Amino acid sequence: LEQPVHADVIAQRLCVLIGRQKGTSVVQDAINFSYIHYLRNKITIKDDFYYLSECPDKYKVRVAGNRLIKYISIDELSKGMLQILKNSIGLTKEELLHETALAFGFNRNGSNISERMEFVFDLLVDDNLINVQEDKIILK
Repeated sequence: LEQPVHADVIAQRLCVLIGRQKGTSVVQDAINFSYIHYLRNKITIKDDFYYLSECPDKYKVRVAGNRLIKYISIDELSKGMLQILKNSIGLTKEELLHETALAFGFNRNGSNISERMEFVFDLLVDDNLINVQEDKIILK
């Protein structure tokens, strides 16, 4: 239900089960041990995010809620940005970045959010999934 999930978020949630109060390196080591010995065929790790191996592309774009921008994968942000483009006509880059941030529940764009949205936008351009024509963003 919640993939992709960042390794730090998993550590925060599992630390109580390991008898710790915080997701320290001890907790991370226990998670890594479990991955290596029990979950290697069921879980895929990409950029510190855990995906189910059976369906790594089948996930919903979710509102951030209490997640920081760094805990939302590039894949999920990209998918969200593309969904906004599919449902919009004639957005500029600035409008697309703003609408994407709003869709994830970020009402204010701090530097971390702005930088991450810019990175995702540039990645989509580099991957030839979107194009800029006369200041408007076009899906390819």
